[in-house]
Amino acid sequence: NWENVKDLTKTTFIIPVCVESKDRYNNAVSVLGFLNKNFKTNVIIHELTKDDSKLDFISSLKNLKINHIVEVNSLDCYHRTRQLNEMLNIVKTPVVVNYDIDVILPVDSYIESQKLILEGVSDFVYPYGDGEFQREISLSFNRNDFNVNFDLQSIDNKLLKTIRSKYGHCVFADTKKYIKCGGENENFIGWGPEDQERENRFITLKYNVSRVNNLVYH
Repeated sequence: NWENVKDLTKTTFIIPVCVESKDRYNNAVSVLGFLNKNFKTNVIIHELTKDDSKLDFISSLKNLKINHIVEVNSLDCYHRTRQLNEMLNIVKTPVVVNYDIDVILPVDSYIESQKLILEGVSDFVYPYGDGEFQREISLSFNRNDFNVNFDLQSIDNKLLKTIRSKYGHCVFADTKKYIKCGGENENFIGWGPEDQERENRFITLKYNVSRVNNLVYH
């Protein structure tokens, strides 16, 4: 239904990926499918793999302008911050999203986050609330049904566990300011603590950081 596709062409999603399990592959199908269903936008995927790409479906995502970077790597060390910086440095749009492959937001949150940055209201936007805003989806969730219409409302509340959210998941940014404040801190290898350091750095450097008080599905 083309009239429901929203224009996010001034935004680029940068998504680091390492498909080391079936669950990670399934997340990629659902998350990229959701973006493709709802938005016309730009995506850079940096995939680490021991051999060939595992993302065998992305050519079907016609609403997404995808730059798919495949790096053959021993995978002995997952240097996610390096992946993100390599993608950040080639972004051409005024808005960029540091985006995990296992999260989805309500459609309005993407639109509002882009708007806040384009209008100069915010430099960085966390598109979910600080508190009980995270919904963890049960492993018993029927992903095949979701992958037909990509409708968040179709997820039974009994399959959602409420968890605190504060950092991580994704963050929208003014591309130039993200680069100016140092991008990702490559002293962090793996993942976890860099999410808190990133927000602390934005605030310390006096950037305008805001939130869209909505849910994040994880």
